[in-house]
Amino acid sequence: MQMQITCPEDAKRFVFGGKAVFTIVSKKTRKRFTFQLHKAKESNAYWVYLFQGRDNTTDYRYIGAFVNLSTYKQKDIESCAKSHQAIAWFLEKLIKGELPRSLELWHSGKCGICNRRLTVPESIKSGIGPECAKKHINLNRELF
Repeated sequence: MQMQITCPEDAKRFVFGGKAVFTIVSKKTRKRFTFQLHKAKESNAYWVYLFQGRDNTTDYRYIGAFVNLSTYKQKDIESCAKSHQAIAWFLEKLIKGELPRSLELWHSGKCGICNRRLTVPESIKSGIGPECAKKHINLNRELF
């Protein structure tokens, strides 16, 4: 079950939760990309993976890193790839607290922090499970 996140604060908390899987969709072109964003354990970096293939649990390819919550560094592949442009632009806007009106953000139905299936209606809306929400209440304050 996927759910669209429309609140900028929920979007930021979800995407930077540590184990987020999400799809961004251009409202203009309907082009979409599905990403995994994983928090590195030993640094203030997030590994960025792009879904490419048929199996939506295993067919992800590492494409870059978002470092110090400010810079997207892509892996050495074509620099003009639309997926790189999309994620760099999206993360830049999200860090500023913006959820661009020109795109839709959909979560995968799993918590952005622990990656467990969401079942509580409030959690499905925000993308963060109730237990993780309690434990990580200050997540945004610590990161941003």
